[in-house]
Amino acid sequence: MAGEKILCVDDDDSIRKLCTVYLAKRGYRVEAVANGVEALTLIASKGAPDVVITDVNMPLMNGLELVKRLREDRRTARTPIIVLSGEALLGDPQLTLDDGGARAAATA
Repeated sequence: MAGEKILCVDDDDSIRKLCTVYLAKRGYRVEAVANGVEALTLIASKGAPDVVITDVNMPLMNGLELVKRLREDRRTARTPIIVLSGEALLGDPQLTLDDGGARAAATA
């Protein structure tokens, strides 16, 4: 799995830095951006990543909207997505994420 390209999407600078350092030390190529809009722009210019790790609550475009948009794009429709949040999701997380095409969530 080392060498795969991972896109980390989080508005918190420290989380992006942690994600980048941790995964790069394990041999992954990591790109990190602050929101869903930046993620889609990066994908349009550099191509689809092998995995996306995204926060839920971000400005401009949140993680659930990003998941929805990634699932609608043929380049990223089957890309594995890990959705993280420091806050509990309202309602049933599985149903919320299924609406956007994701299948699992982890909350801190």
